[in-house]
Amino acid sequence: MNFLISILIFSFSLHPVHVSFTNVELNSEKNEIIIMSRIFMDDLEKAAEINENYDIDISNLDDSTNLKPIIKYYKKTFNFQLNGEKINSQKIKFKRFEKSDIAIRLFFSYKPGNNKINQIKVKNNILTDIYPDQSNLMIIKIYDTQESFRLTSDKNEVSLQIQ
Repeated sequence: MNFLISILIFSFSLHPVHVSFTNVELNSEKNEIIIMSRIFMDDLEKAAEINENYDIDISNLDDSTNLKPIIKYYKKTFNFQLNGEKINSQKIKFKRFEKSDIAIRLFFSYKPGNNKINQIKVKNNILTDIYPDQSNLMIIKIYDTQESFRLTSDKNEVSLQIQ
């Protein structure tokens, strides 16, 4: 009986859905694109172990050593283009993170310069290499144009024309 109870507790502690949430938004006042992703911590730990060969102590993210493989993995799996020009991942700056009991929010920013943004193309492969059922839900808001997307391993790229 104790064995059965242990199995039930363990199975409910894992989340059954593989999903991330990402917002990409232009802050016109600061001329800055803000990227915020919310990802389940256990999934991110697994991604860092598999892709970066690094065992993360997610409870100790204040240690910058634990953040480096997460940021590296993120920048490999999330990238974008503005007006047809690919943005170098080195120019995308990690700002901060927020942690809850089961998820982490990662905040990044990019300064696009003074050119008007006419088109944004985003490729989001976060966790699709690990979970075949991974969905990456995304909202992009540039100026007055806003669209929502669901990206998967089969459809991992979207393009949005800005009015």
